Amino acid sequence: MKKYTIILISVFMLIGFSCKKNANIYDFETLTIGSYLTLDKVNNTTIDYANLAASKVSIQVSSKGSPVEKLAIYVVEGASLDKTAWKLIKTVPFTQAITLEVTAAEISTALGAIKPGNTYTIYNEIETKDGRKFSSINMDADFEGQAGYQMAMSWTATTTCPYDQSVFTGSFSVTKDTWQDYAIGDLVDVQPGPGANQITIFAYPSPAFGTNRKGVVLNVNPADRSVVIPEQLVGDYGADTDVSMRGTGSVNSCTKTITLTGIVFMQGGAVYGSGVQLTLKK
Repeated sequence: MKKYTIILISVFMLIGFSCKKNANIYDFETLTIGSYLTLDKVNNTTIDYANLAASKVSIQVSSKGSPVEKLAIYVVEGASLDKTAWKLIKTVPFTQAITLEVTAAEISTALGAIKPGNTYTIYNEIETKDGRKFSSINMDADFEGQAGYQMAMSWTATTTCPYDQSVFTGSFSVTKDTWQDYAIGDLVDVQPGPGANQITIFAYPSPAFGTNRKGVVLNVNPADRSVVIPEQLVGDYGADTDVSMRGTGSVNSCTKTITLTGIVFMQGGAVYGSGVQLTLKK
């Protein structure tokens, strides 16, 4: 739907209300430049429940603002901004660009166990070189929620089960669609097959925006539940005919979800749209 996307990136000096003792947050003189993490790359956010011993999640981050001394990495089942619910995984020294890695064993040790199908939120707490601390608790949620800042103060780890094709059939709800063909809660038809390691979805174009709609076949790797979408015809967007699609993603039989990332639409050999994300849940 969104053939042209304009991304507005704002550059700002983060004003921090840190955890520094005896600071009067209403006194202008106590306001200083804060610090936050930016996401450079997502390496992996899934834990293989069938192979917990070797599973790990990781992201690559950099920082903005005041120099960072170290990071305290916490985890909680689900999500919570109540720090008493957070369990410390470890503390790591920080360099300007760093890979944060958390193993399934570390999460299990912190929480007591890992459950199949669960999503865990990992919270990064910055400690600056001058001793101040910043995390999702004392940062403006509006900043964290704005894609332009690419904040990485929190991330997730989701456990996945062995691939079960029979789960992927029927109506799945849209929980995310950056192409904006669908509203949250709209339904998409999903069918198993045609092959044993394939799933077919009838997503793009949505009936509201296109015609000549085709089922898109997802190739699933049962070993890690990753998905590859070979380029294939999906349908017509009004006068824009013969639009095709390719992409990558993953499926989770525990949570009955299909997560597609990096979707690219093509028309006549040219890119029609890119960077599209679609998440479906039964």
